[in-house]
Amino acid sequence: MPDQQLRRAAKALLCPAASCKRFDRPIFILAPPRSGSTLLFECLARTGVLHLSAEADLCWWRIWPYERTAEASDFIGEADVSRRELDRLFKTLYRQAVIVRTKQRRGVIDPRHLIGTARIRYLDKTIANCFHLEVLDRVFPDARFVFLVRDPRANIASMIEGWPHLGRFGKPQLTPMLQRLEPRTIEHWTYPAPQGWQEVVGRPLAEICAWSWRRHVESVLEHFERRPRPPIRVTYEQLVHDLSGTVRELAAALDLPWPERAEAYTRRAPPSRTTVSGPSRDKWRRRYAWEIEQVLPAIEATAQRIGYDLGAEAAATLH
Repeated sequence: MPDQQLRRAAKALLCPAASCKRFDRPIFILAPPRSGSTLLFECLARTGVLHLSAEADLCWWRIWPYERTAEASDFIGEADVSRRELDRLFKTLYRQAVIVRTKQRRGVIDPRHLIGTARIRYLDKTIANCFHLEVLDRVFPDARFVFLVRDPRANIASMIEGWPHLGRFGKPQLTPMLQRLEPRTIEHWTYPAPQGWQEVVGRPLAEICAWSWRRHVESVLEHFERRPRPPIRVTYEQLVHDLSGTVRELAAALDLPWPERAEAYTRRAPPSRTTVSGPSRDKWRRRYAWEIEQVLPAIEATAQRIGYDLGAEAAATLH
């Protein structure tokens, strides 16, 4: 089915009475930038779930653009949204996920999607969701959350490496605002923008990345401290050590099937499409050791909260 026909068919999706009941335990991967979330998403996407072709930022920006508030951040709280905006969000996500599935099946639309009788298992990997959790909880009360974390030293080093890539990871919408700020050490903002990002633009890049990493992680931790059900925790190191076994166990915990195509993919997964340079053991030590050493005091407490005792490891290496 040509794209134009597909778009016309998509307009029939979601009658006015549509509700979030169209989603059955949607799955949201929460992670700071550059922590391996694309790899995890690509593996889970092979289990038969519906998903978008990219992160859902455009869906959110169309409803809640940066310029809606003076702070121009990616944070969207429950108090910031209306019922109508929430309706637009789940309808947009549903429609886009169905379009992607239809393209995957070469234009064959499931008629149940058009009349609104099909419930879908939906998978979403949008880094800015770290700052959308109040909204997601309200729209999808039965959502399942996976919290992916990585050794913060390697994670922040990867953020530093990726920062110059405005076209891949940057937020060009924020550039006009950024250029009015002085002093500043950067010419654009990369990765989702936490609240208060304008206050750190004069710091060295390593400090900016460490601050951004900490805000992503702490936002997730603080949200789930107020919730009875914690997210499922997965580490990047687990994925690297045993990708197939780790994702298979995660799929079981999420009540997802484990088809042969998922097993085959995890057995020979290609490098992530967001890879900047080839992965290698302790790359951060060889390329960014000095920068990471400077930010350790600012990240140690948060690192310990997610299971990385950087102080103990540093002490061990001295003996």
